[in-house]
Amino acid sequence: MHNDMNETPRSRFTHLDGLPDRSNKIARARQYAQWTNPSLFTDQEVGEGTVGELSQNSQSIGSGFINSLSNKLSTSLLSLTRPFFRLKVDPKIVEDLIQSKVIQDKTALDVELAQIEKKTVAQLDVMNLRPNLTHALQLSMVTGDVLIKIPDKGIDGKVKTFELRNYVVERSLDGTLLQIIIKEKIRFKALSEANQRVVQTDGMRPEDNENELDMYTRLYLDKNRWRLEQSIDDAILTNTASWNQDTFPYLVLPWSLRQGEMHGRGLIEAHAGDFAELERVSNAISKITGIISRILVLVNPNAMSSPQDLQAANDGDFVAGVEDDFHLLAFSEKVREVKFLSERQKDIEQRLSKVFLVFTARDSERTTAEEVRRTANELESNLGGVFSSFAEGFQKPLAKILLDRIDFKLSKDIEPVIVTGLDSLSRNSELESVTRVIQAVAQLGGLPPEILETLKLDSIINTIASAEGIEPKTFVHTQQEIQASRQARQQQEQQAMQAQEAAKTAGNVVQEQAKQQV
Repeated sequence: MHNDMNETPRSRFTHLDGLPDRSNKIARARQYAQWTNPSLFTDQEVGEGTVGELSQNSQSIGSGFINSLSNKLSTSLLSLTRPFFRLKVDPKIVEDLIQSKVIQDKTALDVELAQIEKKTVAQLDVMNLRPNLTHALQLSMVTGDVLIKIPDKGIDGKVKTFELRNYVVERSLDGTLLQIIIKEKIRFKALSEANQRVVQTDGMRPEDNENELDMYTRLYLDKNRWRLEQSIDDAILTNTASWNQDTFPYLVLPWSLRQGEMHGRGLIEAHAGDFAELERVSNAISKITGIISRILVLVNPNAMSSPQDLQAANDGDFVAGVEDDFHLLAFSEKVREVKFLSERQKDIEQRLSKVFLVFTARDSERTTAEEVRRTANELESNLGGVFSSFAEGFQKPLAKILLDRIDFKLSKDIEPVIVTGLDSLSRNSELESVTRVIQAVAQLGGLPPEILETLKLDSIINTIASAEGIEPKTFVHTQQEIQASRQARQQQEQQAMQAQEAAKTAGNVVQEQAKQQV
């Protein structure tokens, strides 16, 4: 990384933006958008009050693919019905809390944590993150990279998405993010009075007041904190801010990051050959179909008939002429070409459909864990670890940011654990695991007594619970607890019997006294 902080944000952005690799990447991103959805990455940056002209592609298949996969990924990463993380507490801390009578048992703690998780996830709708995430995922798979800005704590703003053209990044060799520089438009009137004076002192003309200005935001890692510096051109603004690494609200989402590269590579780039051929075949079909759809009549140069008379005649009119003077031009040989190209197009489409997944899980209250598991499995196996990388690079930082927004303090003893992958599928999955354990244990009760006597039921029940990922001591009593419970129940039964005997005896005494009085 270039460490000369005497450079202004603008000069550093200009330097990085002008590198050959950067220019080539922008050009490729534009081409990939052309094959899929041209509106994602236009030929030129569209400013406020302008209408960007979009180039058109010859097919909408690519757009359908990225729409389908982005929606599937979005609902898997941020489900509408389930928190995407759980708060994990160190087991030793849980034991200490139980022994000190702060909580009754682990279940009571889980209930409180679940309420905190739901409160945290509710922030997603406030900041309109889900729709923006779908758009960001489309940019990431097409252009290879995208930047998401989460509103700062205490600000009820919306999530903002930056496309590759509007920011540059610098990373270490191992991929650690070190610096982000963003270029965006801002009006002079939107600046604070102090910043307006800074810009005017730097030589801005009065007529520039109504124009859009280029604002550069540099975010750089300084030891363990992220710091902000902004400028209008080379005029450094008074704005400053800093965040620790757990609450840094700028999330860069590369689709697939290679060692030594600053920006990611997208899914479309990995299948560029198929998309290029799909575009060529679709374009050829479109052109040939246009030729076939034309209706042309060939006229014999020595015809005795008048083409004008024939064209002006109505149905049933009599026109002087010879039938052979006119011939309807047919393109029957082109139909075979269209059929061949259509079959080729279907082959490519079928091949790509496996990459972009054809299975769709419902995201509703009735969505089963098996559907979620199947979707997660397909995302993971088909995308080569991209799903897991989003869990680490997007979901985990997002969970920490959201927890900070509700003033929940994390520590080394409690941390958020992402639960939308293959190993864990939210609290609904744990409920299903508990149900399966109970069903398995219930089946043991149907065994003959002579067989039950030969079995170590404690070991069997613990094995069943462990196989389902359930902590046995959370849901299953130990032999000591069972014995204590039996003794307590026997004592209660004995006390109840003694009370009944005492009541019966008292009743007999009353009856005897009544007889004696008579």
